[in-house]
Amino acid sequence: MGPERRSAWLRRAAAAAEKRDWPEAARLAWAARLAWPSDLPALLDIACWCRMARRADWAGTALEAAMALGPSHGAHEEAGAQDLPGLPEPDAASDASLLLDVQDLLQFLYDHGSVSGIQRVQLGILAAVLDGSAGPGSEGALAVFPQLNDSRLWAVRHDDLAAIIDFCAGTKLDPAQARELVQRARMRAEPLRPAPGAALVVLGAFWFFAGAPGFYMAMRARGLRLGVLIYDTFPATHPEYATSDTSLYFNQALNEALFFWDFALAISEYSAQSFRQLVAARGYPPIETVAIPLAHSFGLKPVETPAWLDTWPAPLLDVKGREFVLSVSTIEVRKNHLLLFHAWKRMLEEGGDPPILVLVGRPGWRVGDLMGQLEATRNLDGRIMVVHGLSDVELASLYRACLFTVMPSFVEGWGLAVGESLSFGRPCIASPTSALPEVGGDLVTYADAGSVPEWVGTLRHWLDDRASLAAAEARIAREFVPRQWPGVARHFLTETRRLMAQPAREVEFRAVPLLLPTGERVAAGISMAAGGGGAAAVSAALSQAVSLQSGWYPAEAGCTWMRGRHARFVARSQEAPGSVVSLELELGTPPWPAPNGLTARLAGGEPVWRRLDAEGADGLLLRVTGPVAEDGTVLLLLRLDEPPEEHGRDKRRLCLALRHITLLPGDQAGAQAEREAQVLPALPQGRKPPRGIFATLTRAGRLRRQANLSRNAGKWPEAAALYADYLRLCPRDAGIQVQYGNALSMAGELLLALEAYDRAEALGDPFAREMRVNALRRAGRHHQAELARFGTAQAPRRSAGGRLLLDVTALLEARGNWAARRWRLGLVQGLAGVLAARPMPELDIVLTPEGQDEIWLLPPEALAGLAAPMLEQRLAVRDALVARSSPYLVAAGDRLLVLDAGTRAQPPRGWRQAREAGAETLLLLAEPMAFTRPHRVEAAKREAIRAVLSEPASFDGLLLPAPDPDLAAALARDGRGVLTAACLPVVTLGRLPQEGEHPSPPEGGFLLASRLSAPLAEALALLGPKAPPVALLEGEYPGCIALDWPEAAPLEPLLARALLAFSAEEAGQWPALLVAAAEAGVPCLAPAGVAFPATTFDPLEPVALARLIEAALENPPAPSPGAVAEACAGWEALAEALLAARPPLPEPIGAEARPDPLLPRSGPEAGWIDAIRTSGGPA
Repeated sequence: MGPERRSAWLRRAAAAAEKRDWPEAARLAWAARLAWPSDLPALLDIACWCRMARRADWAGTALEAAMALGPSHGAHEEAGAQDLPGLPEPDAASDASLLLDVQDLLQFLYDHGSVSGIQRVQLGILAAVLDGSAGPGSEGALAVFPQLNDSRLWAVRHDDLAAIIDFCAGTKLDPAQARELVQRARMRAEPLRPAPGAALVVLGAFWFFAGAPGFYMAMRARGLRLGVLIYDTFPATHPEYATSDTSLYFNQALNEALFFWDFALAISEYSAQSFRQLVAARGYPPIETVAIPLAHSFGLKPVETPAWLDTWPAPLLDVKGREFVLSVSTIEVRKNHLLLFHAWKRMLEEGGDPPILVLVGRPGWRVGDLMGQLEATRNLDGRIMVVHGLSDVELASLYRACLFTVMPSFVEGWGLAVGESLSFGRPCIASPTSALPEVGGDLVTYADAGSVPEWVGTLRHWLDDRASLAAAEARIAREFVPRQWPGVARHFLTETRRLMAQPAREVEFRAVPLLLPTGERVAAGISMAAGGGGAAAVSAALSQAVSLQSGWYPAEAGCTWMRGRHARFVARSQEAPGSVVSLELELGTPPWPAPNGLTARLAGGEPVWRRLDAEGADGLLLRVTGPVAEDGTVLLLLRLDEPPEEHGRDKRRLCLALRHITLLPGDQAGAQAEREAQVLPALPQGRKPPRGIFATLTRAGRLRRQANLSRNAGKWPEAAALYADYLRLCPRDAGIQVQYGNALSMAGELLLALEAYDRAEALGDPFAREMRVNALRRAGRHHQAELARFGTAQAPRRSAGGRLLLDVTALLEARGNWAARRWRLGLVQGLAGVLAARPMPELDIVLTPEGQDEIWLLPPEALAGLAAPMLEQRLAVRDALVARSSPYLVAAGDRLLVLDAGTRAQPPRGWRQAREAGAETLLLLAEPMAFTRPHRVEAAKREAIRAVLSEPASFDGLLLPAPDPDLAAALARDGRGVLTAACLPVVTLGRLPQEGEHPSPPEGGFLLASRLSAPLAEALALLGPKAPPVALLEGEYPGCIALDWPEAAPLEPLLARALLAFSAEEAGQWPALLVAAAEAGVPCLAPAGVAFPATTFDPLEPVALARLIEAALENPPAPSPGAVAEACAGWEALAEALLAARPPLPEPIGAEARPDPLLPRSGPEAGWIDAIRTSGGPA
């Protein structure tokens, strides 16, 4: 969250966000809203957490606070993620005349936590510009980065750029700190309106702009001059030294940009000449290109290190004090490290004793062979050591201590390590190729990059003849004059200003939307202009840029990713205006979970919806139909159900890729679908296809065949995705609907599988019902499987939002104490009465059965049946309604009320999914003592409550039957101090609307207790013979009368014969027996803290309790007249309060407030032990 100190609440919110517990992070952050810092990254983090938690109002508040700090790129991006308008460009144009693009620097540092050669050049120039050492030309220069999708520029703040430079020049490199610095710089960047006549120079790797010529078009249209700094051209001139993707991006970016660049600068004369030759070879008008030789000096700025700081790299402690040879460069095939491996190996084989070779660099392109040989030889038995990620200070220590350096590269745009070696006075052996001789001249010793013997001889000369090595060092010290970065920056700025003043370069080009030839499959990726150039390829690339109107990331290899929730794609058609056509879209998804829904349509046509849930899917098919516009174009409109999320370290929010498009005329589209339905039957399992079978199948047939092969291989998600694509072409194939359901079931998607079986049965497949039963059994739904044998299971239903869901699963449990069971039953009967008088169409009754993750929707009449007095009756109602129930998908804006947590070992996942979907979730905790005083309840109940309330949380708030003063401390103990709680009215027992039969009460006078609590047992033991007979509503104990009284049975018959009542319910629980005794006029004892007028006792004082019982039996206290009417409400009033309940918002907490400490878990109370000993009981 930036350098400002976070409050403890926000730190806890950030920890929840790290676990992707967005609802908890949002509530913690909202609780601390009075302590929100005036720090942009912090506020944007909070806005993101609230948005991910579906708290649009909270997210909007945080975004408003962020925007109040001034316009910024982070606020602009967050507004887009919230589907709000972004920031407009400033009204006034910027005074900056030279804009330096640094997006490559920011992205590389964010990805790797350190910098390489290209980024070091940018840092050297930027450092001189910032501190003014580059001369007067640095005035008006500004570091920027582009937003390619809407062709905007954002200016990096000077202090953020200075912090990045200081970090890269520091003593240690921390990747986490690097990412935080880059993220902060991006977030705080300010919008920029460039002035006409200003110049934009791509200071880093220009291939970042691959697939985005539309950005260059927009900059040219604004009157900007465009320049580039060329580092090298080897991906085009020496593609054997680059990966295919790198060559693809490089050539794509080069072919597109050569239309727009006005001038170029290069880091060496070799790179300049190579670039000039490429421009001419590809048929473009010449671009004036000037060489700007780079610096020899090492480091961005002098760094003072304390004397006690050891700057030697920790991974190389074994090398300290020993002789070694140093090589500094990224480890890739172009750098020719394999030659060094063979040279050292040759010297060892010939009996030599060469020093250690230290390779400083990150492994890069095409070095699998080298790394494999190093591994196989144990790095030549320790003679070669590889490290990377060193700071400038650590690298300087290696330069000073090495014997000499080596650089056997095949091709280099400059060769920073050669100049750095000379600046430290270290001799260097390099290859005499490309730009390397420009760096060191005759002060460097050269050896052929392709000759191991020549390198071995050169190395041995210096290793065996130390006088020659010393002479080389002396000559460097005498003759070498290093070029410094301020001088390079002055040269760069001077030449840039001169080139800006020249007339703009004119290149003719015509950009129109992409043409989709009828019936031809057209790629939507970077391959369009990735070859050696040519007008046709580049014209296609420019047309693609025009077609990708909005909502797209720059095109890349094989696809173009959608950006945000909305995207537009326009293309030209060969069909007549007004005719109906279809676009067949081939789509892809990222290789990580990104579930979403896609709505696609052609302008003027009907929308089509598709679920996106497969990871790494390639070739998903979707067909949309609509008319050709009057201008001969078709407009494709795409919309995602939810904003895509970031994943890992990819800052892009990826969800959907457009790979290929095929345009078909309306009549041909229908005929083709009909033809493709006539496919060859699938081969039997295990049989190999005959040669050429794929050539004989239609597209639908190939999909079916591939799906069957994936099924046979057990690749269930892949098979399900392929079957889904096939069914879009042939939706009435009932047999494949069954296979699709089987694949979904095996992939764990039971709800979607049930939908597929329903479609298959509707199409008349005889095996669909049997397959449905098998799928339910595999998922452990045995009861539903039996019911499914006799009828079709219901398809999942999706909420439209704004629903009130009441989970009544706890009514079907026999577990829990008698008071809690009666309270739940009375509440539901009260609800039934309220709804009978005032129907609520927005109310849904749901269940979350044990062992299932889904929430199941019951028919509307379920509540009346579930209010039956006997458990057996309620279970019978449930069994009768299960066949008519359906899985229920909760939506944002819903409200879920769970009628008690029950005693399940694991809470249903559906509760948490409801909260993640943006629903408000409330838990009615009928027995809070299991959480507040867990040592007093059985282990199963204690662990069940802890599982429900622990992280990741399922609920936004709690509702209690009565106040519990210990709840806040218990929530703090488990780190849930932000969870808010409210109390419902204490209800009178009364007579339930539906009462059950009651057993015969025992004869004679007795003490009636709700259950035998520990204080009562100890008190009775102390009373001895004086103790009266004890009757227990629930539970058994030797010497006591076990009544096993039904929760729906009236208590009047028992109270009429009781001498005294004893309520074991403590604070937070509904004191059922206490309320009933007050109604009946029977004296009753209750623990201190109960929410009802009573004669109370201290549970930790059994002696006092024994005396109290003895006194109450001899002289019963008179009940308080009118106590019930004054303190209690009726069942229907309780139901009304429940229906109106909402999760209380966290109370705002000030900046200095601290969260409650994490207390140790409650154990046996010392006072209770002392009381037993004092009374003479067992120690």
